[in-house]
Amino acid sequence: AAILFILTPKSLFIDKISREYASMIIIIALTLIPNISITQGRKIIDFISANSMGIYLFHQIIVALFYMNPTTKAMLDTYNPYVSVCILFAVVFGLSLLTSVIFNKFRFTRFLIGSKI
Repeated sequence: AAILFILTPKSLFIDKISREYASMIIIIALTLIPNISITQGRKIIDFISANSMGIYLFHQIIVALFYMNPTTKAMLDTYNPYVSVCILFAVVFGLSLLTSVIFNKFRFTRFLIGSKI
């Protein structure tokens, strides 16, 4: 890493390091996937599938709320873009899933988001 720092400008060095970390995360994820039991993975996929329409409907609203808030937008703009995207994905997906689950609890709201009644 020290040689990369000496030979490349600072912005390129950060870009190379973030790509290396991304590659390591992908390798770790691919080694962990076979260790997840099929039934457990199927339950997670079925849960997300049951709420997919709600996630689709609410994610854009939540992203817009994050970017309309100057504090949140400034915070995300100060981080490394790769980190910002990961943080935004995790938070927006979690909030969209939570909102969809809450809306699926009631008959009328279930009808509004297009889930089975």
